Amino acid sequence: MRYGVRRRLFVVSMLLLLVVGTASGVVLERQLRSWLEARVDRELERIARTAATMVHVKAPGGQDVAQLPRASTTVDGVSVSIHLRRRDTSNLREALASDIEVAWAGGIGHTRRYDPEAGGFVRSVAVPVRGVDGGVVAVVRAATPLAEVDAAVGTLRKTMVAAGLVGLAVAAFMSWLASTLAARSLRSLASSAARLVHTGGEARVTGGNAHELAHLAGSFNALADRLRTALDALAAERDQLEAVLDALEDAVVIVDADRRVVRMNAAAERMLGVEAVDPNTPVVSVLRSADLLECIGRLASGGDDAVSLSCELPGGRHVVARVEPLRGRGGAVLAMQDVSDRVHMERARRDLVANVSHELRTPVAIVRTNAEALADGALEDPAVARRFVDAIVRNAERLGTLLEDLLDLAKLESRHASRTMSRTNVEIESVAQAVVARLAPLADKRGQSVVVDVVPPQLAAYADRSALDQILSNLLENALRYGDDGGHVWIRARVDEGGVVVSVEDDGPGIAARHRSRVFERFYRVDEGRTRAAGGAGLGLAIVKHLVMAMDGTVEVDDRPPRGTRFAIRLPSGPAGTGEDAGTVPEEA
Repeated sequence: MRYGVRRRLFVVSMLLLLVVGTASGVVLERQLRSWLEARVDRELERIARTAATMVHVKAPGGQDVAQLPRASTTVDGVSVSIHLRRRDTSNLREALASDIEVAWAGGIGHTRRYDPEAGGFVRSVAVPVRGVDGGVVAVVRAATPLAEVDAAVGTLRKTMVAAGLVGLAVAAFMSWLASTLAARSLRSLASSAARLVHTGGEARVTGGNAHELAHLAGSFNALADRLRTALDALAAERDQLEAVLDALEDAVVIVDADRRVVRMNAAAERMLGVEAVDPNTPVVSVLRSADLLECIGRLASGGDDAVSLSCELPGGRHVVARVEPLRGRGGAVLAMQDVSDRVHMERARRDLVANVSHELRTPVAIVRTNAEALADGALEDPAVARRFVDAIVRNAERLGTLLEDLLDLAKLESRHASRTMSRTNVEIESVAQAVVARLAPLADKRGQSVVVDVVPPQLAAYADRSALDQILSNLLENALRYGDDGGHVWIRARVDEGGVVVSVEDDGPGIAARHRSRVFERFYRVDEGRTRAAGGAGLGLAIVKHLVMAMDGTVEVDDRPPRGTRFAIRLPSGPAGTGEDAGTVPEEA
């Protein structure tokens, strides 16, 4: 059974009072008895000496007292006896009368003995009686029972017991009161300390009026202040670490020894496609890479060597990862860098080299073949020579167009190159009509019709006129080249939220959904054979995309029900006072 502080203090105080009271009573009783018996000894010695002076008085009948073998009398309860000769002390009872032997030896004997006849202890004092020659001729002993001493001691004992009980009751009350107050102060101190723990050092500990408890409370408060300072420092470091982790572009995942997520930064959540992962979530539920899970499991279980590897996450994301072990408590830290753009750029670079080589190979081969034919004698036949020369000129123009498109695209894609655009409020209908007029021979050749529909007719976009002309030209040329003979093409422009939407639509064969996300890539062809037959190089839509982006716009491709394709360009509408005759605003592409 566990006792509270108040009960413990009370019990200890009562035990201490009982021990001290009992010890004090015993000591006091012994001191009193010793003092009373010493007083009795002095009185007995006085009586014995008085009796010794009367030894030479004649007894009745004329006989000298000194000649009597023994004489005794009782005065006021004191027994006085005279011993004229020394007896043999071999007897036990006589041996107990050591006071007489001491007196015969010339001293004063004191004895405390039990006397059965008196029914209690007796105190006796023996003094010597000396003769003319100075020798001891008799011994006078005075003895008295210690009943009065015992009565006095008993009365004292009763008084002490009564006083002790009263004092014990008072002391018990005072001890209970003191222990209650002390326990109350301690409970207050404990309650304040508990609040100190729950509030993280914000609360204050009070110790009451007691100096010691107040000092202890002050120590608690000082400790709380230091703890609060340490906690604030830790919180600041934690927040700083959280900010650093969230600011990192690389994904970081911290895993404990049980392979559960401890911390995951925002980049990791974005990379893995998860949101607000709870602590203690198994890492296998958020990370879908067998290679990474194997490395994390090995290092979290006590492995010492860091591991670096490249892998592909679900969804086609390529990452370079490094797994470091957590020393001491176990676990691992996974850092991942998304290199998908780098992988795609490398792949695009290889594709570009392959595509450019492929695109250049055919016209160069035709030019070379026809030139060799002319050199081998075809010049002698004017008709044949004319056909070879036309082929050389046609493929040379194709090479020139391809190179110009490549240079334009390189300038648009370069981060270090800039293209100065004169952006103004350009009327869309005028640009569209100019493009239609320029491509009319191609439309007439295939029996196709082109309709320009701009509402309102004065609708303008904030754009560079030459860039908008090239965009519409590339889109209209694609629609005419890849559309059906006798088909229809529409150039439409409408006001939309925050800008202008310009679309080029046709009723041709359309573009399958699986190709739409890639039609703006360089040299990408939906139908390889058909594109080559139409004479395209696969760069027109890529140029359109970069020109639109340079003017802060967007471009997208979709179906045109019931049949055909729709390219939609969203451009910003210009501020007032920025018409085509209002000046130019230089911007970097």
